[in-house]
Amino acid sequence: MLQDGKVFCKGRGRNETMRQSKKQLVALWMLIFAFPLALWAAFPVFARAHAEPIYRQFTREVRVAQSLGIPLTASHLKPTPPIPDEQNAAPMLREIFANSREQREARSQLLVELDRSTPSQIVTLPPDVDAALDAAKAIRSKGGLDFKRDYSQGLALLYPELGELKQLTQLLCRRAVLRARLGEVKLAIDDLTTAMHLAKIRRTERSFLDVIANLALDAIIISGYLDVAAAFRGKEDQLDSLKQTFDPPEIPNLRDIVAFETGAAFNAIRVDANQRSLDPAAEMPVVHTFAANEILRHGKRCLNLLDQGLPDPHFIGLAIDSEDYEIGRFVFKGTDMTIEALIPRYEELGAALMRQETRRSFVRASIDILIFESRTGKLPTSLDELGNVFLDSFASRSVSYMVTERGFRLWSVGIDRVDNGGLRVDEINPASGSPEPAGDIVEEFPRPPRKRNEPAAGLPSK
Repeated sequence: MLQDGKVFCKGRGRNETMRQSKKQLVALWMLIFAFPLALWAAFPVFARAHAEPIYRQFTREVRVAQSLGIPLTASHLKPTPPIPDEQNAAPMLREIFANSREQREARSQLLVELDRSTPSQIVTLPPDVDAALDAAKAIRSKGGLDFKRDYSQGLALLYPELGELKQLTQLLCRRAVLRARLGEVKLAIDDLTTAMHLAKIRRTERSFLDVIANLALDAIIISGYLDVAAAFRGKEDQLDSLKQTFDPPEIPNLRDIVAFETGAAFNAIRVDANQRSLDPAAEMPVVHTFAANEILRHGKRCLNLLDQGLPDPHFIGLAIDSEDYEIGRFVFKGTDMTIEALIPRYEELGAALMRQETRRSFVRASIDILIFESRTGKLPTSLDELGNVFLDSFASRSVSYMVTERGFRLWSVGIDRVDNGGLRVDEINPASGSPEPAGDIVEEFPRPPRKRNEPAAGLPSK
């Protein structure tokens, strides 16, 4: 349009608006699509640059872990040294378990009946139970136990046989008590010897679960020896024979347990990352590598503490903090969530091992006291008359002893190291406002009635 010599365009304002709108759309497209795509393309380079220190640390941690003896691959988690096939009791046990699995519930009920029986009652075992227990005697010709577990998928497959092992041990010990009451001395001791050998050959695996299983079996066998000793009271020759057979396996080494569990947790990380390389330092995704670093660093701390020559490393309890270490409490925790999830919490493990060692002292002391009584016609006034020291692991001295109206009582000061005069926790009336007492660990003769479903002595309490 021409007006007063000037040209005007009616659509100029509209065109300008359209151009601005197009620029805004392009900017919006860049913001929504192009910029994220650019970030996505650059992320691997950025992430790798920031992950490089994690991978370098991983290589160092693997090297240190190998020097500390931590098993880092599935093949290294297997029992060592390897057990020859001719010395392996696993096939024999699996056959016994397979033949008795259908009667497991009935045998559990039989154990309830046996536990409730009094010394004057004689419970007859079914023929199939007797046959299974007699078959178990052949285990004593075997020197080891390896169920050939597949550790490549971690430890979730461990111990499907534990229930059968526990029941077999319970039945052997309860039959030993029945035979002792019937005066079948040799057969009673024979059953206890079989149970003891079973506990010994189980010491080929090194995991935390294996220690708990061994503590359970040990607690059953210790109770069996004490019950048989009570049945032999006043019979010196029988008590002497019983004493000769009490030869329990060594208390587990805490260092071996820590190394094994660290390696098992590390292997679980590798399985989750689908890392099948035989080289433990083979690269994994950064998240898995970070978790593996935390696992190995935690295990290294614990093993370094145990290697410092601390007193009684078998029983030492650890509290691990992210900044420092506290020694003396019977707890072993990691502060990182990964460690919490993959490594067992060893609460009271050290104390449980100490309780078990002390209860073994109770067995040795009880048998010697009963032998002294059968020889002299009276109980000793103190353990000094026996000429032996029966270690209280919590006090680094002999267990305590006193004569009671009907027999005697032995006790340990327990985890709080406070001597309550041989009183259990349920026998103590604490003063108002005072801390809850832990009570002493007590064994007495005559033995009190067995309480069904109470936790086996020596196991970690929860």
